Amino acid sequence: MKIAITRKLLLSVASVLLVAVVAALSGVPWSQASGSESGVELVAQDNRATLTVTGIQPGDTVVRSVTIRNTTASAVRVAFTEQGAPATAQGGQLRLRIDSEDRQVFAGGFGAMADLTQDTGELAPGASATFRFTVTLSEDASYQAPGQEVAQATYAWVLVPVT
Repeated sequence: MKIAITRKLLLSVASVLLVAVVAALSGVPWSQASGSESGVELVAQDNRATLTVTGIQPGDTVVRSVTIRNTTASAVRVAFTEQGAPATAQGGQLRLRIDSEDRQVFAGGFGAMADLTQDTGELAPGASATFRFTVTLSEDASYQAPGQEVAQATYAWVLVPVT
């Protein structure tokens, strides 16, 4: 399944550092990124996952998740960032909540996390963490035919060795 991914990244010092750290590490192993029913798809590749919303309806809530694993022999800290712009689809009424292991990472407008890198905790050797993405469209939003408006954001994880 191929999805055209818009490769629009805002240049910032944090992005440059993120790319440098990703290059230094061999990547983040993924498992089980969730499917595309209900017009919401989460696709994981390398150290990134792209969340694309193409057909959610007013009042709908859709949950997708991805699990990352620490395959190294030492503990790591997990840095998490979103790369995208706030969604104008549905008049900005598209909401996103991201949780990881009983901890809320973000809650707000879709795409509003805007290149803010967050430390989401430590992973022991061999441990994994699941990130759950809950997309909601307000009941007050107007109906849009699937595919008329698209909201998309890319998320990146970096495992930083604990020293």
